[in-house]
Amino acid sequence: MASPLNVGKNPYHDNPKSSNIYTPAPVSDFIHDLLADRDYKVVFDPAIGGGSLTDPWRASGRTILGCDIDGNAAANADRPLGKDFTDLRPEDVAQWPCPDLILVNPPFNRSKGRDDLNDKTKSDVQPQSNLPPERFLRRIISLFGGAVAIVLFCPMGMTLNQRRRSKRFPWMRDVCPPITSTLSLPLDVFAGVEFHQQVLFFNIPGLPAHQFLPDAVIEAIYQQVVHVDTREQVYWRTDQAGWNAVENYETMTETEALARKFKPFKAKKPKGEYTEEERQLIAAELAAGGLGSSQAISGFVRKLRRQGQAGQSRAGS
Repeated sequence: MASPLNVGKNPYHDNPKSSNIYTPAPVSDFIHDLLADRDYKVVFDPAIGGGSLTDPWRASGRTILGCDIDGNAAANADRPLGKDFTDLRPEDVAQWPCPDLILVNPPFNRSKGRDDLNDKTKSDVQPQSNLPPERFLRRIISLFGGAVAIVLFCPMGMTLNQRRRSKRFPWMRDVCPPITSTLSLPLDVFAGVEFHQQVLFFNIPGLPAHQFLPDAVIEAIYQQVVHVDTREQVYWRTDQAGWNAVENYETMTETEALARKFKPFKAKKPKGEYTEEERQLIAAELAAGGLGSSQAISGFVRKLRRQGQAGQSRAGS
C-alpha cells in the first residue's frame, strides 16, 4: 500500500511537472464553476501558460492579469507582464489593478537547466525553498498581502512532506493565509505526468473542507482529443508540448487511445549527449520559432535518430 512517506522518494526529476504542463480545461471549468458566483472582477495567473485556468473567467467578462516564464502572457492576458513572476517587485505591479483572485498552476519541481526556476538568491522571499509552488505562494503574499483569495496547484508534499524542523512547516501553520478548502486530484490528471497533487484554496470561505473531482470532470478529461504516434504507441494531449514533432499521427479521444493500449507520452531525454549535427538542427528549429519546450526538443531528437536508423537499415539491405 502506498504511503505518504514515499512521496519524497518519487523520481520527480525523471518525470517532472514543468512550466509547459497545462491545466486540463475540464479542471479549469470545475474551479471556475465553484467560484463563479463570487465577486471576483480581476483575476491574476502568475504562470498563465496557454491560458487554460483563466479562459473561463475571461469568457465571463473578468479582467485577466498574467505573466509567464515562457513568454505566453501577451496572448492570454488583458494586462500581460513579460517577466518571470518570481522576479517581480512591488514597482512592477504598481500600475495594475489589485487582483481579487489569484489562480496559479506553477511547475512542481526544480527544473534541470532552468536557472530561472532554480535560483535561490532572491532574498525577499526568505527562507528559500526548492519547491516552486511555495516560492510562488510566498511571492504572491509579499506582493498582494495575505488577504487575497488564492487557488494554488501543488504537490501533496507541500503540506505533508515536512519534518518538525522544516522551515515550511511553521510558515504554513503560523504565517500563511488559512487553507479554507482542498481539492484532491487524480495522480494522472496532467498529461504524461504522475504526481501526488492537490489544489489548495486560501481565503475562500464557504467551500467544502475537502473535495474530489466528480466523475463528469474526469470523464471530460478523457474525452479530449489526443495525438497518437502509432509507431511509438504513445499519445499526447492537445495542450501537451511535443506532439507537433511527430510527422504522422492519428487523433482520437484519450479513452480510445487507452483502450488500444497506447500510453501517455512522458518526456525523457534521448540517451547520450546530443551530437554536433543534432545541436545544429535544434538551433535551426529554435531560430525558426519551433521546439518551444524541452519535451519538443527531446521528441525532435528521437525523430532524427529514428530517421537515421531507418536510413541505415535501408542502406544495409
